[in-house]
Amino acid sequence: MLNPSNGYVGYFSTTYGSIANYSCNLGYFMYGSNSTTCMAEGHWLTQILTAHALIVGNCTVQLMSATVTNTTYGAIANYSCDTGYSMVGSESIICDSTGHWNKAAPVCSRIVCGNITINNGLVSYSGEKAYGDHANITCNDGYQLSGPSTRICLGNWSQPESSCIAMGKINH
Repeated sequence: MLNPSNGYVGYFSTTYGSIANYSCNLGYFMYGSNSTTCMAEGHWLTQILTAHALIVGNCTVQLMSATVTNTTYGAIANYSCDTGYSMVGSESIICDSTGHWNKAAPVCSRIVCGNITINNGLVSYSGEKAYGDHANITCNDGYQLSGPSTRICLGNWSQPESSCIAMGKINH
């Protein structure tokens, strides 16, 4: 008796009434009965079965992209985040022998910058201080801006820093 593809068969005897048991290699499952009986005519009751690769579910995640060639045992899902998001978790996960991913899919968190502190001035933000948002800086009366009037959130606020300096004290 031949081994099924992606599996093997075990038996103690090939005489009438003997039972042979099929097993699959790691990462495969047997479709149908996993055993057969030797008949009086000298053949086995059922044909050799095939072990099929385990299939895992859909691995797409919102706000990310995943590269997955297949979803069978041993498949690797490589994740990346869209611009403006940072990854929390593992960049790659693997389909294990139980038909599940070996780790939770990572999550993409929106990149946010902190507050800008300006003495003698005000800062207004174009959004929630998230990646790509702008900070507009204005100075109080009697003070003049040194540095850019607009800074962009890129994970940290764009450089150089801005400050409000008393009129007549700006270095050229």
